[in-house]
Amino acid sequence: MSSHGGGGGGGGGGGGGGKRRLYFVLDDSKHGYGFRRIDMDEYYFEADDSGDDSALERMTEYLPSRRCLRVKAPRHQAMLFKALGTKIIATHPSPTRAAIPAYDAQAQAVSAGPAWPPGEGDSTLPSCSTVFVPVGDRLYALDGGGDSGRAVSFQVLFPSGGDGLWSWSSVASAAAPPFDPSRITSYAAHPNGRAFFVSVARKDVPFFTLSRGWPWLHAGSTFCFDTESLEWTDYGCWMLPFQGQGHYDAELDAWVGICRHPDKPGRLCSSDVPAPRRDSRWRVPSCKIGKDVLFCKDKERHRGVALHYMGSDSNFCLLECVEQPAATASRLMYVRMFRLKYGKDGGLRTATRGRWGRCFLLPPEASSFDVMDQKITAFFMCIT
Repeated sequence: MSSHGGGGGGGGGGGGGGKRRLYFVLDDSKHGYGFRRIDMDEYYFEADDSGDDSALERMTEYLPSRRCLRVKAPRHQAMLFKALGTKIIATHPSPTRAAIPAYDAQAQAVSAGPAWPPGEGDSTLPSCSTVFVPVGDRLYALDGGGDSGRAVSFQVLFPSGGDGLWSWSSVASAAAPPFDPSRITSYAAHPNGRAFFVSVARKDVPFFTLSRGWPWLHAGSTFCFDTESLEWTDYGCWMLPFQGQGHYDAELDAWVGICRHPDKPGRLCSSDVPAPRRDSRWRVPSCKIGKDVLFCKDKERHRGVALHYMGSDSNFCLLECVEQPAATASRLMYVRMFRLKYGKDGGLRTATRGRWGRCFLLPPEASSFDVMDQKITAFFMCIT
């Protein structure tokens, strides 16, 4: 494998010419979390056209040790850090409901973010099961229901003025979700900037049975929320094909995410984007499963995965956390960049050239993935 500087073409343009940075949130101390940063355009990545994990591991190096920020918070809740624009916001519950910290990567500064809105007891505090959906300059949070005993909560974080202040607010009670938020399996913002979709597993289908014995795209329902009219629309008994967040790419004109098909591990998938208003011409969107196995090549070592859209031209960054072959407390992190396209047969696949990768050794004391759902806590941003 030949080495290539990220600024010389590794991973594509992405984000309109800004500085491409990848922020990791690691609970790497007994007091809380450290933010570490990789400058994608200044770092050297290896050609990864073969997708060979062992070749990446031969070039393993330590994750940059310098922390750009430390946050004191309860450990093993890294999933409660969320990004909105160039800000990384800690949504961790606080018994005093004090203001929460927000790190602005653009300004490289920390500000006092908005406190989580008050409620009855802890019923409105975020939890490991809270689903956060970014739509434009707002962040929606759905929580509660199921066996948690928590009241259903539907909140939104929004700019409350031109002075840079933000506020949490409960979405109108008339817009209460017509489903159990604890059953959400996937979500995606509509490219019109005013709506988002969520897929919800049927209550009579245990999560573990979604992988066998049930049609994987028809074991639940999909709903759309219009953020202007504050209305939910039931789109019928079908589900988005990806797990977690779907990312819209204009060139593919589709949402892209991590495929949740039980017999297609390690692949990505794409889904056509339905119209934000259902009418007589509406039909279930078609989906495509990627041809290439990009992660989870060794199921015994696989520990977590996350997909990040790099801003433009169908460029994506895939992070995978794996155990080392030898018994050790430290884990490895594969960072891969590639471009997606539709082949001549219409299938979704990675471009044959322009695939770049790197392998990093994580600190032994750090947990780099969510204990609950195996999602790596990292954020890709373009800084101007």
